Amino acid sequence: MRFRAIGLALATFCLIGAHPLVASARKVEDIYAKQVVFLKKRPPFKFKSKKAFLNFLSSKRMAKRRRKPADVWPVKKGGRTWKIQYMAFFKRPINDREVKLRFYDITSGREYVAGDSLFTRMGQRIVSSSLELTDDQGFQINRKYQLYVLGRGNVSLANTTFWLRGRPEVYSGKVTFSDEDAKLNKR
Repeated sequence: MRFRAIGLALATFCLIGAHPLVASARKVEDIYAKQVVFLKKRPPFKFKSKKAFLNFLSSKRMAKRRRKPADVWPVKKGGRTWKIQYMAFFKRPINDREVKLRFYDITSGREYVAGDSLFTRMGQRIVSSSLELTDDQGFQINRKYQLYVLGRGNVSLANTTFWLRGRPEVYSGKVTFSDEDAKLNKR
């Protein structure tokens, strides 16, 4: 009986030790390496501890990472502008002052939509920023996109998939003509 209890405690310890929040030897950058995490709110400039950083990233109120791919809703109801707060985590420190962002529509196939550049400091392993996506840039509602953060030589440093959500325009089918249009149609 005593051996079973020790075995159960050891198995429980092994399972708990594998959890990212308890893994004290690993850095946050290693836990989330090659991932882009969407945030609901802007992160603080500095975290008090590694545990506070991990709690922030795993909080339902702060991070949208729980559901993969994440749902991104427009800033205004019925609008065509989406704002994204994100943190990108890299496996190794970057050795460049610039990373490229590339968006692909992967709803049916893979089609390039837009790109941007982000200036960084050399040696960083985490980049935090915000983006504003609009339909003028080629983004559409209820489509699935993939975001790549690329380094030198277009090497993928981190990526994620997400849905741009929204409500499609509803047309009533009712047509109204001005007086001028009505006169032109009588001729």
